[in-house]
Amino acid sequence: MDDSEIFNLWVTLWPSFGHFDQFSQFEDMEGIRLNSAMTSPEQLKKEISILNARPSKVPLWFDVKARQLRVVETIPDPNYLIIRINHPIGVELPTNIIFKGGEDPAILGSIEEDGYLLRMAANPRYNVKAGESFHIRHPSLRRLKKEIYTPIELEKIELFKAYGCKRWFISYVEDWEEVNQLRDIVGPGHEFILKIESIPGLKFTRTYKPTEDTVLCAACGDLYVELSRPSDILRALRLIIKADPEALAGSRILLSVHETANKQPSFADFTQLDWLKEAGYKRVMLCDSLCLNREELLIARNVFNEYKQKYVSKLHLI
Repeated sequence: MDDSEIFNLWVTLWPSFGHFDQFSQFEDMEGIRLNSAMTSPEQLKKEISILNARPSKVPLWFDVKARQLRVVETIPDPNYLIIRINHPIGVELPTNIIFKGGEDPAILGSIEEDGYLLRMAANPRYNVKAGESFHIRHPSLRRLKKEIYTPIELEKIELFKAYGCKRWFISYVEDWEEVNQLRDIVGPGHEFILKIESIPGLKFTRTYKPTEDTVLCAACGDLYVELSRPSDILRALRLIIKADPEALAGSRILLSVHETANKQPSFADFTQLDWLKEAGYKRVMLCDSLCLNREELLIARNVFNEYKQKYVSKLHLI
């Protein structure tokens, strides 16, 4: 098989996006991730009805949220942000808490309601909404319940199972328990991509052995935030591809297309693609924010395909 056939692109989309129909028909796409983090079960039913009416040619993968900490509700307060969360926690206080993918820090001052309610001692700069994830990197962080899938997440799984979904991402995988529980829920004949997004997840990869129904994913959006030192992301990426040669690298890729005014790729974008390919990655997935915009996503796809055609296939420059 030619090199150009084994370096493939994945995107994150939602059926109600105006450009979903276009991208779901592209033959050069290897997969589409459906991320329901900010979506209720009722909204999910509407999305499934769209899929039933306009099937995708590209394989669809539903992203199940497991241990990841997320905001369930924000509580009105004139002084400090108060949030109710999906999994109860304990941690030494006060401690730093990070929102918006690592861009918006705050200070957690107190924990109430048996670990479900967090009150800030210093607020983040931007509004926090239900469904958003957050990070606490303090080593004393502990989970107070063994529950992996919340009742709402179980409802979403059942909806997509009824739709006929056979392919699943699992977020924040840290051991085989997340995988085995989902296997029990959906039954045999399914495929799972295990997103590695934390230090415990990286420890899991040290003993991970590929199975017929699982593939690892270096989910760099959250993994980069969870690492104590930014430069550790390189060792983390190498650790994951060593554990699984079929692993997917996701997020924080081709970001210049999204972040610059002229929507053009930077030097760093091309060197990043080349580094990932040389490290052994055969597939990459673009992040949620880039995929929201049709124009940006088309540019990113074209940039990726140009790199793939000219450099993965090793065409001569002149």
